[in-house]
Amino acid sequence: MAGFGNILKRITDTAGRSPEQALVNAMCLSIAADGEVTDEELEQALGLAIDLPGLAGKSQDDALAYVARAFDQLKTDGMDTCMLNVAKMLDAGERVHAFRLAAAVQYIDGQITSQENEFLAAFRDVLEIDPDEADEIIADLGKDLK
Repeated sequence: MAGFGNILKRITDTAGRSPEQALVNAMCLSIAADGEVTDEELEQALGLAIDLPGLAGKSQDDALAYVARAFDQLKTDGMDTCMLNVAKMLDAGERVHAFRLAAAVQYIDGQITSQENEFLAAFRDVLEIDPDEADEIIADLGKDLK
């Protein structure tokens, strides 16, 4: 998981003004992409949220509120609407950070399901990220997480 810290640092270093809720939503969408959210994944989401830009230094309860909002919105609105909402909250540069975070979450366990790949492709399209740029992001993640 040390490699994931490098990814968060890169997002933190370059995305200081990214809306925190949009990044948490992107992360939670990615966690839910396989159709289920385990207790372990909820704990992971909370731990990662605390390290995101704008949430560092906030209480665990504050971070939990962001995560809870993200999963509540997902339950209420569904995956497609939530992806569109993330895109609406971010400018083009911030969308790249949201995609990088979502992709990193997929690669954390070392196994990517077909559902997770489909999610990343759909999220890439909704965020209007060029497929070649998305491939570069994913390749970089592979290097960072080794």
